[in-house]
Amino acid sequence: MQRFYKRRRTIFNIFRMILSLLAAYTILWYGEPEGFLEIIGEPGFIKFFLINTIALYLLALSVGWLMKMRRYLFLQRNLSAKEWLLLFIRGLCFPASLAIVFAMIYFNLEGKSFSLSNYMKVIFPMVLMVIVCFFALEIFSFFIQNNDVRSGEDTVNNDHRANQLDPQHNFMQYYLMVLINRRVLATDKNGEEHKLPYTTLKEVKELIGEDYRFFSTGSWIVQFEAIADTEKDSNSRALRIYLKLPLKGHLHLHKNDVRYFQQWYNTVKEQ
Repeated sequence: MQRFYKRRRTIFNIFRMILSLLAAYTILWYGEPEGFLEIIGEPGFIKFFLINTIALYLLALSVGWLMKMRRYLFLQRNLSAKEWLLLFIRGLCFPASLAIVFAMIYFNLEGKSFSLSNYMKVIFPMVLMVIVCFFALEIFSFFIQNNDVRSGEDTVNNDHRANQLDPQHNFMQYYLMVLINRRVLATDKNGEEHKLPYTTLKEVKELIGEDYRFFSTGSWIVQFEAIADTEKDSNSRALRIYLKLPLKGHLHLHKNDVRYFQQWYNTVKEQ
């Protein structure tokens, strides 16, 4: 499971690309007099095939991006009917609307008139089926993460050989891990500091996956329980994350990560 979890992004991206390629080919072939393979030899097929593949892959990425902000909520508990409805709107309706916009741009660039009614009758149902597949792939990803967090916590907590920490310690006891001068400085809940190998941060990030108790950046990992408060930096759109005693000081969060952090923090805080 850990090996799959570490590679899941690559695996899911491969599935996205395969679906995009198959769907693009089917859309171009559907309704044409040429055979399934004969259509490859038609003038301009490769060009339109690449355009459609790119557009469909962008739709796949949009589904993942739109649902990404609900990931932590999904991991913590079973969703209510309303939350499922909002998830469907976010993961299906928005990308479907985007597909129509892509089609309008596509026809406009080709100098052809766009008929919404014809598009909805012929092409849109196929595009919608592909979007549903992308949506199902994201839900499957959520279930994998949910299972990894809820049923695998003990394994993660005790897998010392995998994270290469001192066998007498457990990384779950560390409320904060910060990368400083090619070493990882870990602080436990009592405020005691421990120097760990440089590779520890990366290894722990792989082990915790998207465990909702943690938030990580490229240079630090913090547990939700260690956060006292947050404050926007007056000189920028960055965020200051103040830590609970006996931990010291605050963390600086880059403006590009603020929205994702706030979504995670508010979701966990409500529980």
